[in-house]
Amino acid sequence: MGNWFDFLAMFDLIDRVEGIVSSFIHADWHGAYRKGGAFGIAGELMSTAAGGNRWMVWVSRLDDWSGLEIERYLRKYGVVIWDRGFSGDDYYFCVKKRQANWAEYLLLRRGLTITGPHFNPDNVRHGERYAPGDAPPAWADRGRVPRSTVDRLADWLP
Repeated sequence: MGNWFDFLAMFDLIDRVEGIVSSFIHADWHGAYRKGGAFGIAGELMSTAAGGNRWMVWVSRLDDWSGLEIERYLRKYGVVIWDRGFSGDDYYFCVKKRQANWAEYLLLRRGLTITGPHFNPDNVRHGERYAPGDAPPAWADRGRVPRSTVDRLADWLP
């Protein structure tokens, strides 16, 4: 335990509960129904309950990016994150499993250090082809980002 904030973060029940609820909110219910009808929904329910529809990303806190900056950056590309927190020298958060490859690529291309397991090890090689700080054009840069109420509230944060 590095300091008091790390100790207090262990008791952050709000983000843990939000993480559980958000896993169900961000499940692919429509896709599951299209693929398998009621059986698809049941499969998605079980997968979500077991944590199979999300991917946990660990990013170094030593990269001079705040958790909020990472969240805003990924949101610009349509990547939703939840169940966020920090432990030691790392931030962690969940993304939809179907967006994990894209999120990891974006972070590595930007020059951030992924400290946990890689979703796609090839992303390391792809990210190294670009100068740190480089980013592909985002939907937000084209004015096409979907805006939820939560997104608009998050924009008010410093």
